[in-house]
Amino acid sequence: MRLAWRSARLSGAASDTLSHIIRLEYAVDGGEWNFFYPSDGLFDETEEPFAVDITSLAPGPHVLAVKAVDAEGNVGVGNISINIPVGRASGR
Repeated sequence: MRLAWRSARLSGAASDTLSHIIRLEYAVDGGEWNFFYPSDGLFDETEEPFAVDITSLAPGPHVLAVKAVDAEGNVGVGNISINIPVGRASGR
């Protein structure tokens, strides 16, 4: 899984070599998982690029995690550590 963070947007791609991705979710700092769709709005490929806006982050360090599930029920998780500077509330 590839992950990147820029201007309050978490982006990347989830992939599997054999079966298509059927679900994507993200969590902030170990909190609850939040469902989101891939960039094209359809779960129909073995690689699904995505971008999700996360605008409610307070200044300070955070860990963002993304969970992907494929059609066979396999789960993959990736994470990225970010830091929101003071004076840039909402992750912007």
